[in-house]
Amino acid sequence: MLRRVELNGRELTDGQSPWSIRQTGVYHRLSAPSPASSPDTQKPKSMYLLIAPSESAETQIGYCLQMSNKYEEAMSPWNMHRLLIADSLKNWKDYMVFLDDQLREQVRLSSFQGN
Repeated sequence: MLRRVELNGRELTDGQSPWSIRQTGVYHRLSAPSPASSPDTQKPKSMYLLIAPSESAETQIGYCLQMSNKYEEAMSPWNMHRLLIADSLKNWKDYMVFLDDQLREQVRLSSFQGN
């Protein structure tokens, strides 16, 4: 399970966050070739099942599928892992800045009210 944050694009009322935490389910099976297989089929087989990937991840995976006709490594299992993890990490910094700003505002208001 990978978690990511995204701007939700909703109209906000006071106290609501513009961010939503989303999840992507990831199942990956990597099958090694059998010792008796022919040299042409000596490559491991990989299967992914993705549940609720982001639009960005879908676009990047689609691009890699197109590129895999030219470059075999474009769809390597490790490249897929890299794409999914990079996609899940990309907005966390902005989300943490938002939370930090919210906390600073709460501290400022509470110290102002305490005087």
